[in-house]
Amino acid sequence: MEQAARGVYPCDSTRNGPLLRVILFRVTIVPPAFVDSELPLSLKPAPVQLVRVFVGRTEFLTPDMVRSIEGALKAKDQGALARYGRFAAPHVLSLLPGLTGPEQDFGYSALSNLFQKPDHCPPH
Repeated sequence: MEQAARGVYPCDSTRNGPLLRVILFRVTIVPPAFVDSELPLSLKPAPVQLVRVFVGRTEFLTPDMVRSIEGALKAKDQGALARYGRFAAPHVLSLLPGLTGPEQDFGYSALSNLFQKPDHCPPH
């Protein structure tokens, strides 16, 4: 209910519904004082009321997802990595220093592909 009072409605937090099957995430409201201190805003003429809502999203990979990403990287399986889209990228990036030669080359190539292809989400 507090989110609705700030202008965030249930449809906003479930807009990426199909990803829920793949990615676990937590949505939080960023405290207004932090937003105001980090991103000051001045409007002229000043509005009667100004309400800004910033939503933070933290994504989590399950242990099965981590194993799947690591297996795909070792097998050089771009299709398996693509299943996770941009969500695989942080884990792939963390593994790169431990890879050598062709595996590392594939890892860098995979990272590039993960960011070039759009996520397979339905339009809003």
